[in-house]
Amino acid sequence: MEFIFEPLVALGALKFGMSKSEVNAVCAGVSGISDLQYQDGKLVAFSIDPSSVEQSLIFAGNDVLKLDKLEAALFFAGQSNCYGQSQGGSLYFTDLGCALLQFESPFRTFLFFAAGYDAGEPLADISPDSIKSYYQECHWED
Repeated sequence: MEFIFEPLVALGALKFGMSKSEVNAVCAGVSGISDLQYQDGKLVAFSIDPSSVEQSLIFAGNDVLKLDKLEAALFFAGQSNCYGQSQGGSLYFTDLGCALLQFESPFRTFLFFAAGYDAGEPLADISPDSIKSYYQECHWED
């Protein structure tokens, strides 16, 4: 089974704007999905723990779960026109509706969100070179 990521729309059958009962039906028996966030009863964000997912996560023809942490960050940066880094080091790709939370750590999580999602903190401008530098300075061994 595959999760096909459609920016700001869906991850497979899990679509933003679904009700809790619709989400529960879609997520039954699917591992790795957590931190479901709702606004006005509609799904606006959720997380994926790469270590718990049994499915492929396909975006732009690539299984991003098979990319190492730095490769995944740079891949998303190459697909995005609007991204930044939070104070905690997480990378947000706002025009794609996804983030790599703590991308440099072994506990990295993918966050997917609907249009207009508020990261809750300002995002600093970052370039692919600064992503590489940050990763090299801060990453932990797996």
